Amino acid sequence: MLNVYTKCQRSDGRTVWVHWDMGGRFFNISPGNLYSEVQKVRLDPAVGYKVNLLLNRVIPPVDPPKDTKWVKYARMKSELLSKFWGYPVYLGATVILPKGYDENLEVRYPVVYAQGYVGRPAFYFTDDSNTLKQQEGLRANNVQPGYEFFQSWTSDKFPRFLAVTFTEPCPFFPDGYGVNSANNGPYGDALTQELIPFVEKQFRAIGKPHARLLEGASTGGWESLWLQLKYPDFFGGAWVYNPDPIDFRRYRL
Repeated sequence: MLNVYTKCQRSDGRTVWVHWDMGGRFFNISPGNLYSEVQKVRLDPAVGYKVNLLLNRVIPPVDPPKDTKWVKYARMKSELLSKFWGYPVYLGATVILPKGYDENLEVRYPVVYAQGYVGRPAFYFTDDSNTLKQQEGLRANNVQPGYEFFQSWTSDKFPRFLAVTFTEPCPFFPDGYGVNSANNGPYGDALTQELIPFVEKQFRAIGKPHARLLEGASTGGWESLWLQLKYPDFFGGAWVYNPDPIDFRRYRL
């Protein structure tokens, strides 16, 4: 494979070559990257080990996800990150709408910001009943399958709120971690000053600190804790599950 790089003249004066995928995908599935066909070779010490690899395939573009009745997608250019990188950077959000959203146009909603990778709908959400059997492995691990969650979400007794996940691509990993970084740029400020206000305005959120909750597990747990501690007056609380190490006192134990 060949991971195609882009030249960036950053605002800190550095010129760097990095790979950008605005969908936050890993390099091996990133559109525009090159790869060779699979071939069978024989490595013979008598004749040497020279093997020709021809990069004659290109990973094709990916169609943007389509909105459904329950799941909506939002995307915006981040001026803060674009200025830092000297390259247009886009942030995205996946939004699950509560029951009654389209019928009760005067209602505004609290938001749970579920942290994780590349903006997938939270909690394996799907309204396709055909996936129920396919997700038996999730149930075996005590994880609620997507269709079961859909049934809960659309029930009469389920609380009404927006569930939002982020797509925050960066060159070094499929996720920017919501952190302001000298190496990576102002991702925390971009989320709180640009993406979240954009989403809350578009989807009739309450837009107040008490109506913004964070939750996440593993890396998402780390991100939730970081955002709550860094922006304590912006978010109203965080549910943090088995986070990545938050310091080095009991690292990886």
